Amino acid sequence: MRVVLLTAHSEEGEVQHRFVATHLLREFGGDLVGIIVATGIRKPVRQRLVAWCKRYSAAQIASRIAVRLHRRLSGGDVLRQEALTRVLFPDGEDGRMPGGPVLHRIASHNSDECRQLLARLGADVVLVYGTLIISAKTIAACARPINLHTGWSPLYRGSDTMFWALHNGEPDYAGVTVHRLVPAVDAGAILARGRPRIEAGDDEPTIFAKGVKLGAELLASAARREARGETKPLEQDLASGKEYRSVQRSMGAERTLRRRLGDGLLKGGVAECREEF
Repeated sequence: MRVVLLTAHSEEGEVQHRFVATHLLREFGGDLVGIIVATGIRKPVRQRLVAWCKRYSAAQIASRIAVRLHRRLSGGDVLRQEALTRVLFPDGEDGRMPGGPVLHRIASHNSDECRQLLARLGADVVLVYGTLIISAKTIAACARPINLHTGWSPLYRGSDTMFWALHNGEPDYAGVTVHRLVPAVDAGAILARGRPRIEAGDDEPTIFAKGVKLGAELLASAARREARGETKPLEQDLASGKEYRSVQRSMGAERTLRRRLGDGLLKGGVAECREEF
């Protein structure tokens, strides 16, 4: 079975992207024939500002700037990276995307270059994690595309969905979903779903990291079953859930989560669960 991974949208990716790539290399060995990282297309500042103004309202732009400034000034970004590294790489890591000879860096996963590379690699299964939205054209170029979503679909789709499960007082849904990739956000038929063990002292970054660890395991297992034709996918009822956008994670939402955790939302913890279809 030939496996390809599409991941990240920066040259080395983030901690979670490097962990998933490392896990899949360990699981599939020489059968993982390609790790394709998108380095991103750097647009001029003016062009980015125009795009922001078209996409968001003035209040939403102000909210995003406020959240980013607060994380930077409070050290929240550093603390998050430390939590992810502690869970995913307890022995430390060098901050570089693994893969060696099978690692390919391109500008975009939605480019002709990516689709030509996919054709050359000839994968039986294409795994996707932590990318920007994959276009219908690239999805069509993938053999058995499978996505790892760090959220409990269909209830929590889109961005920051483990955060929103906790924010909404529903830690039972702070989980991950492995699903077939389709041209709609986190909407494909489900192959596996699970929630990591959550302990009373956990914070949101720690729970997210635990979810990524569990998700990588479920992704590898689902890929093997899908390639053998052994899956019985669960179709999603999208009307039963909600799609979240990154702009919704405001300072107010951050304060609400801190208050809920302080009030004992996770008192007694939450047991791990796994579902495979």
